[in-house]
Amino acid sequence: EKNILRVGHREKKIEPHMSEVSVTRLNVISGHFPKEGDRVLVRMRYRQPLAPGMIKNMQEEQALVTFEERVEAASGQSMVFYDDGECLGGGVIE
Repeated sequence: EKNILRVGHREKKIEPHMSEVSVTRLNVISGHFPKEGDRVLVRMRYRQPLAPGMIKNMQEEQALVTFEERVEAASGQSMVFYDDGECLGGGVIE
């Protein structure tokens, strides 16, 4: 496994383009994790507003998250799940 750091300069804002995102290496923090069909709030970047999403296609260490509005996500970033202000856990965006 390699650790990769990608750095870049963005000259213009990138429009959100994804309505579903696959996340792997799921990690439970709260003791309970969302189940398939659960609605959650999701954050993918530090200081990014929480985005409403739904857990779909849940497997042991992988899930598909669908969003009501398109989001900007990049492979390798963390995705963190929240419910009513509580951090439930997260994973890594594929």
